[in-house]
This record gives sequence, structure tokens and C-alpha cells, in this order.
Amino acid sequence: MFGNCQVTVSEQDKPYAGQYQAMQCRPSYVDADESELPDFDTSSKQAAGLREFGRIPLLIISRDPSKDSATSPDEIASVQVWQQEQENAKHLSPLAWRIIAKGSGHMVPLDRPDLVISQLISLVNDVRTGDIPNSGTTLTK
Repeated sequence: MFGNCQVTVSEQDKPYAGQYQAMQCRPSYVDADESELPDFDTSSKQAAGLREFGRIPLLIISRDPSKDSATSPDEIASVQVWQQEQENAKHLSPLAWRIIAKGSGHMVPLDRPDLVISQLISLVNDVRTGDIPNSGTTLTK
């Protein structure tokens, strides 16, 4: 497994080639998210029943909907549903807010690490001070 770090990616995935190559060099336990797949359906049903988190700060970082390449009516509808679900997640806590990562696709941490880091720093600072200034808002940054 180690040393087998070469990966061939499609033209569409070239921006992520470095990540895919790095993933090839990792021991299997690092890719723990893959172990979630068999239980995804059950987890999704459990999450669907969740109505609130209580009064805890909740930061939702979403991809930029203008970066979606949906073309068919079903894909377009799926993008709209996903965006609405992201917006509805703010109802899980009165201390929730949403940031749309301008210019970001599905891989927000790769496309906009600056935004993810700055928002997490803000979240930590807000928790420390008890002041959550963006509650209830949706901002594009």
C-alpha cells in the first residue's frame, strides 16, 4: 500500500489530483469516512428525525450554488433541494448561521480553506465571548 501513490484522474477531477494522490498513500484507517457508507441510509433516517440541537452555536458552510453544473431538470431540482436543506439547517439552533463559500464547489475545504479557517476561528471566538453576532443569517463570503 505504501509507496503506491500514483493516481490517474479525469480532466474534470484534475483540481483534486493532489488530494486523490495523497489519499492513495495513506493507511486504510485514515479514510474512515468510507466505513460510514454501509450505514449511510440508517444515519440519514436518524438525522431526518432531528428537529433541534438546543442553544448551541451551529455554523453551516455551504458550497456556492452557482458552481453546480446541473443540466438536467432532475439535477437542477436536486441542487435547489440541497440549498434549501442547507438553509433549513439554521432552524436546528437559535444560534445558527450559514456561510455560502463563494466560488467553492463540493470540496469547500479544498476550494476555500481561507474561509473555513476564518469562520472556525470566528466560531471559537464567539463561543468564548458568548456573542454570536451572525445568528439567523445567511452570508456569502
